[in-house]
Order: sequence, then C-alpha cells, then structure tokens
Amino acid sequence: MRALTPRAVAVTAAALLLVGLTAQAAAAEPRAAGPGAAVVDDPPGAATPDDLPDPSGVVDNRDGSTTLLFDDGATFTSQEPQAPARGDGARTLALAAASFTWSATYDVSVTSRSWSTSRSGDVWVDVHSISSCGGKAQSLALYRLGSAGWSRVGTVRAVSCGGGSYVWRAVAKGTYRFQLWDGSTSDAYRGHVARGAVRYP
Repeated sequence: MRALTPRAVAVTAAALLLVGLTAQAAAAEPRAAGPGAAVVDDPPGAATPDDLPDPSGVVDNRDGSTTLLFDDGATFTSQEPQAPARGDGARTLALAAASFTWSATYDVSVTSRSWSTSRSGDVWVDVHSISSCGGKAQSLALYRLGSAGWSRVGTVRAVSCGGGSYVWRAVAKGTYRFQLWDGSTSDAYRGHVARGAVRYP
C-alpha cells in the first residue's frame, strides 16, 4: 500500500471537515413543515407546564357561550362542543368527532378552554383571523394535561394575521388546551382579536 503524501493528507482532512460542517448545518435547520405548520422557537415568556394560566373568572353568556377571564385582561369565548351534523358526510366525521367555535381578545397571550378527546386522532385549531398584529406572525401551541400538569404537544406553529388551519396528527386520547401569543411584545400592536374553531376526535 502506498503512503499518502502530505498534500493528499491535507486534501482528505479538508474534505472530511467540510462533510462534518455540512452535516452539522443540516441538523441545525428546522424540520420542514407544510403550509400552516411552520416550526418556530419558543419566544421569551412562552408557557411551560408550570405556568399555563387558569382563568380568574368565568361568565355564562345569554347566547349559551362561555367566556373565560384572565388576570392580564385576556378573554376566551367559546360555544359548547358540537358533534358534526349527520349530513356532513364521512369525510367530516373522519376529520373530527366534535368541534367548537371560539373568539379571543389579548395583548400578549390567551389560553383556550380545555376539551377532552374521545379517542386518539388529529386535533385541528383553525384561526380565521387575528386583528392588530401588524403583519407579524403570532405563535400557537397545543398542550395536553398529564400527571405533572400541562405539557406542550409537538411543535409551536407560526400563525399569520390572516390565520390558517393547524393540525397535530395522531395525538393521544386526553384533555387539551391551546395557547395563542404575540412574541413581539416590544412593538405597538396590542388589543388583538382572534377568531376560529377547534376540531378534535
């Protein structure tokens, strides 16, 4: 076997270094996400299992909806969950066994009501629109209740002012909430109003 020349050793070492750096850069990139499922980092002040807020008050409205009141002034209003109408067809029934509409007001963040799934499956959070967000993306996370409290499920999603539909696939049977927040707390955009729906198995 021939001995490698100093030049060959240097070229081989440079090639190995380049491969290693390329692999590290690829590993550092966020995972690819489909439309409406962008992966973002947790912003400062994002909820952890210990500090997902509970409402400080509950108001039963005349139209049958319920409004949750939070200490920071945020509100979350929702109708009682409904099963899909029988005429909606098999596709709708496969997508969700129940759903509810919601609206929310918040400056920094708002946490939804909780709901329980009857089985494992896909959970959809539809955001129809968000006002007063200055074109900046908001953040959306899904949480599941466990023995140690609320824990985040999957990745945080980036939500545009125009909204979108965001899905967490094949989640386990359990009790869930979502949180929607504005990570740009230093700008002038406050008084967000968001509307949407939740669909779950």
